[in-house]
Amino acid sequence: MKKGFTLIEIMVTMALLSIITATSLICLKGFKELKEKTDMDHAVNSVVEFINAAKSFSRNNNCSTNINISGNKDELELYSNIEKIKFCKLPRGIKITRVTSDGDDIKINNVGKAINACTLTLNNDGSLTREITIKVGTGYVSEKK
Repeated sequence: MKKGFTLIEIMVTMALLSIITATSLICLKGFKELKEKTDMDHAVNSVVEFINAAKSFSRNNNCSTNINISGNKDELELYSNIEKIKFCKLPRGIKITRVTSDGDDIKINNVGKAINACTLTLNNDGSLTREITIKVGTGYVSEKK
């Protein structure tokens, strides 16, 4: 008897390997989409929390503050006068693409209210977009649904 593999054995093995590979690739695509969605959810929650923390800082310290968006559009910075108080770095690949306000600043007065309404648009390379709004008067910060 000869030692070795027959053509049928090799074909069956190749078919099984290709099925396993195709299934793995489909799962990886779903994982990538889930990761992007999770990163975007995290970014939205981080920005909302950062703005609320800035309002609280202004109220507690009785001072006006500014939230600046960094030049790379991937970081928020809280300033009181010229002193940088804290910052919030967005997850990799997510940027703030648009701010509907005066310049790229969000101004907060000494009682913790945003001076003007604004909308921040977060984007991750074009596939996901979310908007965060700050309402005038109430200063309520939320994701726009």
